[in-house]
Amino acid sequence: MKNNLLELINEILANSDREPIRTLDEEVSLRHDIGFDSIDLAVFTVNIENIFEVDIFETGNIDTIKDVLERLNK
Repeated sequence: MKNNLLELINEILANSDREPIRTLDEEVSLRHDIGFDSIDLAVFTVNIENIFEVDIFETGNIDTIKDVLERLNK
């Protein structure tokens, strides 16, 4: 699952000519560490919904990779 998230994140980064990340630490903040803005988060959310059929924002905001993984593992 982490590999899928890493691929999704790097695809979003590549689409705006930003450097990919090599590893995915659960404590990494999507906004502060990776630099996602609201559009990036929207694209990320839609892609996750399409792949995993889970709305990660259904029960509130997310910030870290750990938050995303917890929502996906429910």
